[in-house]
Amino acid sequence: MRKRQGFRSWLAPHFDRFITLRHACLADYTAQARLLRSFDRFMASRAPKPPLRGETLLAYLHSIGHLFQRSRDNIITVVWQALAHAIRHAAPSARGTQMASPSPALHSLGT
Repeated sequence: MRKRQGFRSWLAPHFDRFITLRHACLADYTAQARLLRSFDRFMASRAPKPPLRGETLLAYLHSIGHLFQRSRDNIITVVWQALAHAIRHAAPSARGTQMASPSPALHSLGT
């Protein structure tokens, strides 16, 4: 059995709190947490230090462009919610980086 890896980017404390909040709401957030850990690994390798930048998010969206539309939708929804939570709770972001609802255009970036 594979050992579950934790978050390791500078967003780790925010993501841990986000997952804890989901579990407190009695959500089985296992699959979503796995998607979020994948994004966290991307952040750890591409943006090892704050702030969160739009260019980094676009690079991530392009990196998942090969996936089926439904898979991308799931990933974007989970990541977007976690990042919005992190920014609301003081994660450093570049000036102008906002986390409103994801635009449908973002979902089709990789196609």
